[in-house]
Amino acid sequence: MSDLSPAARVVLGVLEVIEGEAITLRNLAFIAGPSFQRRDVELACQELALAGWPIVSRTDGADRGVHLASSPAGVRACIDALVRRRSTRNLRIRALRRTERRMRGTA
Repeated sequence: MSDLSPAARVVLGVLEVIEGEAITLRNLAFIAGPSFQRRDVELACQELALAGWPIVSRTDGADRGVHLASSPAGVRACIDALVRRRSTRNLRIRALRRTERRMRGTA
């Protein structure tokens, strides 16, 4: 944990205290302190995930937000959701590229 940034250590501390409860990035920033903005928390969560912490997110229902997963199943659910979003985003990108070509008259 010593190789984490101060912001990541604060965010991790808050997530450990709330014990698996999902929290929005905005609320997490509020709890982390007045010097934290939503983007700071987002970057800290990314740092934690890249360092191997089980930071996962939920995007639907009343449990929206990020939390520390307590099981491999929780991590898998987040992976599956990210894959679905990537697929949807790729479809949107392809549609926008077709639209751009059509608008330029190069389709």
